[in-house]
Amino acid sequence: MTGIVIEDGNVEVDASVIAAGLQITPALVQSQLREGHIASRLERGEGADEGTYRLTFTFGRLQLQLVVDEAGSILGQTTTTARSRRSPTQASAAG
Repeated sequence: MTGIVIEDGNVEVDASVIAAGLQITPALVQSQLREGHIASRLERGEGADEGTYRLTFTFGRLQLQLVVDEAGSILGQTTTTARSRRSPTQASAAG
């Protein structure tokens, strides 16, 4: 079991899957989603990617992306850390 269920176009992801990718405890996932601290996005594959889904979860500077098939099997997973953007004055002072 992958912890991802896709049924009638709806996608359900177990908190433990999200927590592992975002480096938090499963107990925090639901409250952080509810409070808007974890953002989520679902994209359905088209054309050659038909039958796959890309799920993106962002928490602070961490971003978890999962690519899954219609059975909920994880085909790919990446967690990245976004670099903080420097303001123009910071860039000038640093350069």
